[in-house]
Amino acid sequence: MVKLDAAVATTIPRGDFKVDEVVVKVLAARPDAVIGICVPKACATLIKALRVAGYSERFLSLSNTSSNAYVKELGEVARGVIVTQVFPSPDSVATAIANDFQKLAAEYKLPLTYSAMEGYINARVMVEAIKRAGNKPTREGIVTALESMRKVELGGYMLSLSATNHTGSEIVELAIIGKDGRVMHGCFIILKRLQWRVLWKQLS
Repeated sequence: MVKLDAAVATTIPRGDFKVDEVVVKVLAARPDAVIGICVPKACATLIKALRVAGYSERFLSLSNTSSNAYVKELGEVARGVIVTQVFPSPDSVATAIANDFQKLAAEYKLPLTYSAMEGYINARVMVEAIKRAGNKPTREGIVTALESMRKVELGGYMLSLSATNHTGSEIVELAIIGKDGRVMHGCFIILKRLQWRVLWKQLS
């Protein structure tokens, strides 16, 4: 495992979107990338302030910011922002579970979003737990069934649960916001500065 030390670590007060102090610290440290562990509004406010201040390096936010509202809030600075994803891409053609979701979404006119995909997978997991709980499922029986799921495959999506592990899946992918707010899905690796510039040019 590679150990990385943060060039700077700072916080935005909860419920507050005043980011001036954070911007000053980031500009002083000049990191190659900023990782925002914040709610969508705070992340968007920070990104816009950093861009106005002249900081043009990469910005990554967590999957809780994965929404059309986040892209809209970012506006003109959305392009190039990276968002982590913990569920398969909703419009992927690479996995059976994504194909199943797309068929269901088309039938019920659901949006092809990560939030909808998350709900679909959660429903699939719950249905499987109810089946395993027997003919007369109880709360306790369903909990036991959930915690007994080991290496369960749902159309290419692997899941493992236990009494001490409720995480379920360790999948982490990265998506990058491209032109016109389009989200480009895929698994990106950390690249050297020159390699990233070439990749960015290709994605533009």
